[in-house]
Amino acid sequence: MFVSTTLYKLNKYSKETFQIEADDIRFVADYLMSIYEWTMYDMVLFSEIMWMMNIETVKTLVKELICRDSFYYGILNNKQFSIVILINIYCRMILGSDRQSCRFFKNRISEMLSDYSGLVEEKIYFNFASAFEDYTFNNSQDGLYKMENIIDYTSKLELFKISSHLKSQYDNLLAQLQEKTTIYENDK
Repeated sequence: MFVSTTLYKLNKYSKETFQIEADDIRFVADYLMSIYEWTMYDMVLFSEIMWMMNIETVKTLVKELICRDSFYYGILNNKQFSIVILINIYCRMILGSDRQSCRFFKNRISEMLSDYSGLVEEKIYFNFASAFEDYTFNNSQDGLYKMENIIDYTSKLELFKISSHLKSQYDNLLAQLQEKTTIYENDK
């Protein structure tokens, strides 16, 4: 499955099209629903395939993640990765214009981040996603300005990995939002 998801992700960089079978996606979803406690392997599996799942399946599985990773949640790497997954899903809900789910994920991530002061990178990503939500739902230029400032500040602090990733996400999210707006306008 990891090979399939990697090939799927590479589609955006090549002219080839690779599709993952719906049965494979269902198999992974069924597997994740069947296990009692999610380990790091299960969280990585979910994070890799969640972009190919329909949104309702993602919502169901993320609730399972929240409930079933508690045993390993005390391990810092697991906690960090759980937050990153939730931030990615939060962004997906923003792009899907699901305000109710956005509120849920925003509150949940805030709670998780408030438990531990050392999650600086995750807080940066969360602030960036919150600014993206503001820009998307409120057409707020302030949200756009905040995203650009976060990218600029991380670069000035020589957090080049973070600033590069955020710039890539900025471009990607705005392109997806533009594509969504274009489709909506063409449907009128």
